[in-house]
Order: sequence, then C-alpha cells, then structure tokens
Amino acid sequence: MRESLKKVLYIDCFSGVAGDMMLGALLDLGVSLDHVVSTLEGLGLTGWRISVTKGVVQGIAGTDVHVFVNGQQERTPHHDVWGGIPSAGPDVLSPETKSGAKGRRGVSDTPLIFRDAAARHAFVLPRYPIDRRGHRDDEHPHPRTDHSHHHHHHQEGGIDSLHAGSSKGHSAPHQHGRTFPEIRNLLQQSNLPDKVRHLAIRTFTLLAEAEAHVHGTSPDEVHFHEVGAVDAIIDIVGAATALVALDPDEVVCARPPLGRGFVQCQHGRFPLPSPAVLELLRGVPTVGTRLEAELVTPTGAALVRAFSTRFGDFPPMTIERIGIGLGDARWPDRPNVLRLVVGSQDIGDTQEWIVEANIDDMSPEWVPPLLQSLLDAGAKDVWCTPTLMKKGRPGFVVSAIIDEQSRFTVTNTLFRESTTIGLRTYPVNRTKLRRENVSVVTDLGPVSIKLAFDGQRIVNAAPELETCLAVARNAGVGLPDVFRLAMLALQRDFPVELNRTVLFEEGV
Repeated sequence: MRESLKKVLYIDCFSGVAGDMMLGALLDLGVSLDHVVSTLEGLGLTGWRISVTKGVVQGIAGTDVHVFVNGQQERTPHHDVWGGIPSAGPDVLSPETKSGAKGRRGVSDTPLIFRDAAARHAFVLPRYPIDRRGHRDDEHPHPRTDHSHHHHHHQEGGIDSLHAGSSKGHSAPHQHGRTFPEIRNLLQQSNLPDKVRHLAIRTFTLLAEAEAHVHGTSPDEVHFHEVGAVDAIIDIVGAATALVALDPDEVVCARPPLGRGFVQCQHGRFPLPSPAVLELLRGVPTVGTRLEAELVTPTGAALVRAFSTRFGDFPPMTIERIGIGLGDARWPDRPNVLRLVVGSQDIGDTQEWIVEANIDDMSPEWVPPLLQSLLDAGAKDVWCTPTLMKKGRPGFVVSAIIDEQSRFTVTNTLFRESTTIGLRTYPVNRTKLRRENVSVVTDLGPVSIKLAFDGQRIVNAAPELETCLAVARNAGVGLPDVFRLAMLALQRDFPVELNRTVLFEEGV
C-alpha cells in the first residue's frame, strides 16, 4: 500500500452486532483461524472450542462462529452472562422477543475436522445430522434461550472446523462464575500479545463499567456466570486478535440499530435496548428500528466502542475485501449478518462537514476572537465572508470545516461565542496534500517552512508567516527579505526542484 494510502475498516452493522458475529466477519475477511486459536491458547483456559462454519443467510454467504464451553453452548440472555451482582436465580431464562426466527435441520456436507490445538494434530469425526442449535441428534442439548444473535443456528452446508482450547493451563470450575477483576487478572497474566491484551482489557472494562452503572455497584462487583464468562472471553479476545492481525489504520462504525421490546432475565423484566447496551452506546449516534428483538448485545456494543475510532456513514475508500459474519435469528425486514468492509483511502481525501451561520447583529470586533475560539474547539479551518442579508442589512457568514470528533464542540462554541440563533451543517469531501514542516537556518535565524507532497514529490513550499514575522522584528528587516532568505536556505539544505510555482504565503 502506498505511503499516501491508509487501510480503513468499516463496521456495517445494519442488523446489529454480537461478539460471535464480529469474530465470524473478521475470519471471513481472511484472518487466519489458526492464528486466532493459537493466540487464544495463550489465555491458559481449558474446556472451550470454536465452531466455524461457512453458511448462507437469505442468500448472503458468510462465516458462522459458535463457542462451546465444556460441551455447552452459551445462549442465555446477557444478564445471565454478565450478571452485575451474583444472584440465586435460574441459570437459563428466556427473552420475550418476537424474532420470528426459523431454522431447519440439515446434514453437514463434509465430515467435521476437529483440531486439537494442544496436541497439534487433526482427525476426522464421522458425519452426523446437525440441528439448528449445533447439536447432534443423539446429543441432549443444554437448555438455552433465544438470544437474538446467538441462537437458531441455521446450518446450510460447508466445513465446520472445531478448534479446541489447550489441555494445559487453568482449569475452569463449572459451579461458579468469574468477577471482572478475575477476568482482568487472567488477561494481564496471559501470554497474549500486548496489543491484543490491551484491547481485550479495554473491552471488558467498558462492559464492567456499563453493568456496574446499571446495577448501582462498582466494576469490581460485576460477575460472569461460568459458561458465559468463558464464552465472552473467547469472543472478545478472538475478535481482538483478528483485529490486530488485520491492522487497520482507522475503524469506522455505522450507527448501531436498536430494537425494542422486553427481555425476561435474572433481574426481572428488562426493556430493549438493554440498560447495559444503552450505557455502552452513551454518546454514540444510533438508529431505531421496529424490530422487537435484541439487535445489539452488550458484548457487541463493547466491541464496537473499543474498536472504533469514530461512528458515521460509509467512508470514501476503494473497496478491497468484504467479510460477512452470520447471526442465527431471522428478521423479517433484513438479513441477520454483520458486514465488514476493508478498503484503502487516500490520506488526502476525507469526509468532513462545513458548519456556518449568517450573522447581521454582532459587532465586527467579536469576529477575530470568535474565529480563534472555533479553531481552539477543533475546527480544521475557519473564515468570515461579507454578505448582504435578506432585509438589505450588511452582515457576514462565519464558516468552519469540522470533523466528526469536533462537531459537537464547534457547534456549541459557535452558539456560545456569537449572536447567531441558528446554523447549518452539510458534508463535504476535502482533498489535501500531505504536509511536513521543516526548519531552515538563515543569517537572521531559524525559519519554519511548510512543505506539501504529492506522493514523494514536493509540489509546494511556504515559509510560515508567524516565524518569519518574529525573525523580521528581531532583525529589524522587512518581511519579504526573510521570505527570500528562507527559500534560499531551503534550496541549500533540502535541494529539491519544485513542481509548481512556490507561493510566498501561508497555505490553508
């Protein structure tokens, strides 16, 4: 990839997001399953295995991931998985949602390939019918609930690779759960790569803080039931491993869609979106749906919060790869899949916004401090344009270029520091050259010069006005003299042939 390009990952969660769907989509992008499993072995956990199946949902092919712990598949509502304060309630409870989920029994087209990760060998298991829960006909399925993204497994053919956790390491007790400090210590003491460990701890911390806020306790009091704890650890650490392997420069997430309805959980009847999901998505732009189902799970919400650099629309980029993670429920109005898109973006092409206001009742003396305040709030550029207002009064238009991160602070600053009572915002695509500041030494002192590059070519050079003014005042000479000396020093210290006329002024 050229130096002027960056790798962008877009999380297109139009049907929501869950931990297993995220891991499935990342694997579908081409991240090595062997790499993910070998990294997970560094946790030192036993009794887990990952089922990775190629399947089809409503005509869209993708990768389906399920985690089994001690032969059981965790499918309880998230308040049984991440339960806040330990409770004596039942381990399995049902959400009251109208998912309309349907499945049908099928037979895998090929034998299952079982990989024993500790012994480093493979052997073939006989073919057998698989039901939509992922159980054999002769297996007694572990009771489970209809968790919207984790149930109603629809096997539509393909190779189901089962990867087992290492036989070495810590034994996972089955009768009790794990607290957040226990999970944090497990991750800190593991043999995970540093980037994976930090990303996993950040994700679990977001989960713990959200659940603690909901239940009125501290993060250290938050508690996982055992099967759900290991399930979430594998989902989160596996997804973190895959993301680090993918190594995007930027991760953009679509606005998560939220369902509605109620779920019956260990703490009683809870509304959807669940309180924990709302806490995790605090400050995140979302979109509502009419589906009575849990579209975004707490693990899914925590992952997109931990992974994403920003939330917004599809970024401008050249699309290169697409990964599909399959969900298990079936929705009436959309395929239940998570789509990840990887592409390259020229670092000079960014989607930003212009925010502006027409003002005719403010003293012109307030304009300079207003523009500076907008820059301090994060605006990329600001300007003021004289205009004639609708009633014939002279006025001016204050404009600023902003990005998603500064949008809130800049608009608030414009309202606070001016007399406007309204503003408008619209998207723009801004193309800019790569810039670099260098310092040159002149007979009058050092001067900073801004260079602009098109690839490796320098196409513009401009001495910085502020440093030139300071040098001119100190030396008692004219500003043009400092500019000329600075450009001569540039040619001496950085011999380049500029590809177009050099502008002797500060660039935008």
